[in-house]
Amino acid sequence: MLAHQKEQIFIVDDQPANIKVLSNFLTTAGFEVLIAKSGEKAIVQLQKASPDLILLDVMLPGIDGFETCRRLKANPSTREIPVIFMTALSDTVNKVQGLTVGGLDYITKPFQQEEVLARIQNQLSLVRLRGQLQAQNEKLQQEISERELLLQEYKQTTEALSRSEAGFALAAEGASDGIWDWQINTGYVYLSPRWKQLLGYKDAEMPNSLESWQKSLHPEDTERVQTFLQKYLERQIPVYQIEFRARHKDGSYRWIRARGAALWDETGKPYRMAGSHTDITAQKQQEKALQLIAQGTGTKVDQGFFRSCVHYLAQALQIRYAMVSEFSDSTKTKIRTLAVWAGDDWGENLEFDLANTPCETVLQGQMRYYRDHLQQRFPDAKVIAHLNADSFWGLPLINSSGEIIGHLVVLDDKPMMRTPEQEQILQIFAARAGVELERKLAEDVLRQAKEAAEDANQAKSEFLSKMSHELRTPLNSILGYAQELNSTSDLSSEHREYINIINRSGEHLLALINDVLEMSKIESGQISLNETNFDLHRLLQSLQEMLQLKAESKGLKLIFMRETQLPQFVKTDEGKLRQVLINLLGNAIKFTEVGSVTLRVMVSVDSPNYLYFEVEDTGPGIPYDEISNLFNAFSQGKRGWQSQEGTGLGLPISQQFVQLMGGEITLNTALGKGSTFRFGIKIKQDKKVHQRISLSQSQIVGVSPEQPTFRILVVEDDTTSRLLLMKILTSLGFAVKAAVNGKQAIELWESWHPHLIWMDRQMPVMDGYEATREIRQRSQDAGDSPSPIIIALTASAFAEDQAMMLGVGCDDFISKPFRREVILDKMAQHLGVSYVYGATPRQ
Repeated sequence: MLAHQKEQIFIVDDQPANIKVLSNFLTTAGFEVLIAKSGEKAIVQLQKASPDLILLDVMLPGIDGFETCRRLKANPSTREIPVIFMTALSDTVNKVQGLTVGGLDYITKPFQQEEVLARIQNQLSLVRLRGQLQAQNEKLQQEISERELLLQEYKQTTEALSRSEAGFALAAEGASDGIWDWQINTGYVYLSPRWKQLLGYKDAEMPNSLESWQKSLHPEDTERVQTFLQKYLERQIPVYQIEFRARHKDGSYRWIRARGAALWDETGKPYRMAGSHTDITAQKQQEKALQLIAQGTGTKVDQGFFRSCVHYLAQALQIRYAMVSEFSDSTKTKIRTLAVWAGDDWGENLEFDLANTPCETVLQGQMRYYRDHLQQRFPDAKVIAHLNADSFWGLPLINSSGEIIGHLVVLDDKPMMRTPEQEQILQIFAARAGVELERKLAEDVLRQAKEAAEDANQAKSEFLSKMSHELRTPLNSILGYAQELNSTSDLSSEHREYINIINRSGEHLLALINDVLEMSKIESGQISLNETNFDLHRLLQSLQEMLQLKAESKGLKLIFMRETQLPQFVKTDEGKLRQVLINLLGNAIKFTEVGSVTLRVMVSVDSPNYLYFEVEDTGPGIPYDEISNLFNAFSQGKRGWQSQEGTGLGLPISQQFVQLMGGEITLNTALGKGSTFRFGIKIKQDKKVHQRISLSQSQIVGVSPEQPTFRILVVEDDTTSRLLLMKILTSLGFAVKAAVNGKQAIELWESWHPHLIWMDRQMPVMDGYEATREIRQRSQDAGDSPSPIIIALTASAFAEDQAMMLGVGCDDFISKPFRREVILDKMAQHLGVSYVYGATPRQ
């Protein structure tokens, strides 16, 4: 590859929007982009191309991302190309599956540019680093081969000269390795000057004896080495070659590779053995560094990686201290350590100013090495005095953009040697630590952004919850009293029409409020399916009656068509289905000027538990360039903005609701001819609910006379809502008392013992949460004290508020504005109340 050739990223995704976003990210960042829209096409293209990295979507047409990755890893020509999966799934099992088939990392949708680039740069850095390590390993293997060749020449030479002691000594003097000769019968041992020099001694400073060698062995290696030697001399092992640690004069240990050959007499007894010692310390240090890199490639970014890094580095270089750090302030004048190795254990992390320390120049981008006298060079550096450091060696950590983000430092309490091999080890560790630190910093930024978003979302939820209460509470009174007036029989037709107008206007305002609240719940993942049994035919009839006037006012025909086999009583989320149909039919009427709007409801030919709905209009159709934004929140087409109606939330909410019910909204449209929205939902059928639902839809005029007098406590601080509920209940024959806060509710419960309590959530003095919790606790403590049914009244549309009321002891809840029939249904459900039914007044 040419020095300036761009790195290639291969995107495999079937979604044009994803491809466009990623292509823009990567092209701007200086990458060349290749694209395939399926796994099969990717495999074909990769026979001709060899990109540096593959971004692979999990969900693909044909073979999915997992199978695509499995096939790529099975092919030698594509096996080594790193693969990063892209997914919108959060399931840990799916991610483990991706790693199992050969993926190295995951990018989560929706894409965050910083995360995408950081993860790509991380994997590319590791690829480049592996290439460097492979080259270094090949070089080491070549050196080993060359040394073995030299050893063979040496053996030939020593065999030729072994007839003469003088000749052997001459060969020993000239060899680069240490030479030893052991006369086993006499015990005499010859150790060449080079042999002693490997351990830091002059020839005269170490006696020629077997004991000199034995004393130099590391305590952990002594038994293993002597056992190996004994087995060789007994001919249990054919070749004598072993590696061990030997003590240097300065107290450190050097890695030695010992080779030798023995001579045996005719009885099989060894009488002489000679061989060589080779210092392989540098090779061992590099192997240790390579081992850490290999082990740490897939390590999660946490304290564990950085601790392992400094620990292995200190071992590899045989120094006392090692530390890795990052900047701790925005001005980059202070640093804090992420891990410190302090000789025999991890030390406490430090934070200090850079000024007047050797770290200052390192973190300006320069490698710094001070062999000794460190405290004299930096007398004002308290951290150096604290560590009693005498020597220093540090490298900056640099991210993929060339920015300095931290440093890697080793220190010792004695002078420190510097060799090319040690410098290479330090550079390897610095490169690896830099990659991990960059990823850590990127994840820190993402975590902070996530926390900020969560805080903002919490603030939004609290605000919307308050607004829900403030808006829905007065609507509860408006719609409730309108329902009560509409149930009387002495209204004139004109007054009844006025009441219907109030109802329709209130319902319209409530729908707008619900749209905003529902979208906020959707955005925070709080929506759930609330399945109930209901009369589907009645729902459709009520929708037709509600929308008929609006359609007729525009001169449109509103047509509802049902299949004859359409079930009447079904179980699904009635509220969500109702809202979807209102949104689709309302939009169709709003944008259609001539012709008709038709709703078709059909049973699936494949399953009686799957219904299809179609809303067809004869309107102007939808331009192609507006279709992609139809289901985006707060997005409206040109005609929507011109109408000055609605919030732009109807279709996004409808799509979410339909998906929750097991379907998907689709669209067919033609300019000048009209549009058809289609969706299907899963349902359940239960004919046993027919009688109960039918009765609940009749007009209730009172409590059955054979019933006991039920005591009902209404706890509500809003005057109009409290009076409305009391009027509904007293008119039917219930005994009713009221409280305006939780404290009064507890007092009335103790003195009056109500059968059922309607408990408002938000109240002064003591709210509904605390009052419910207190009543339940006192009932439990008293043992024989009756525990009433408690049903929460809440103006909040948020699931967590409803869940909290249930969590503190409520038996059920209803949302404001409440409907008269819902109140009475709940009482029948929980108290077993039976009612007297009368004729429904004419609308």
